[in-house]
Amino acid sequence: MYYPIVSQKDLFVDNQKKVIANGKIEFFDPVSLNRIDTFTYNEEADNGFVIAENPIYLNGYGRPQHTYFTQQLTFCRLYKYIGNFSDPRLDDDTNNWGFVREWFFFLMIRRPPRSTQVVTIANLKDIDPTAN
Repeated sequence: MYYPIVSQKDLFVDNQKKVIANGKIEFFDPVSLNRIDTFTYNEEADNGFVIAENPIYLNGYGRPQHTYFTQQLTFCRLYKYIGNFSDPRLDDDTNNWGFVREWFFFLMIRRPPRSTQVVTIANLKDIDPTAN
């Protein structure tokens, strides 16, 4: 199952509420902190989803180019660009990327009748895998 983690309608701002133009977001497994696969939707693909880049880059208006999906719980890190390349995607110098914040992407699971359960890392650590 694919879960949308970042929408192309999302606007990313820093702690002073300024738009993060040309920023980047990295996506990690919350346990191993290894980068994970992200996907975009493409109706011409076999199952509709194709692997996307990780990290993703924000445009000059602080928005991602696509809606991005993942297949798991995700740990996210947001950076703003403080370097001087005309195309920040080409800049791999970590000193030119200023850390803004990190967060966990969580899943909203609908359960009948009309109830919602929020699943986060804290919830998952106490789950009994043998329970139905």
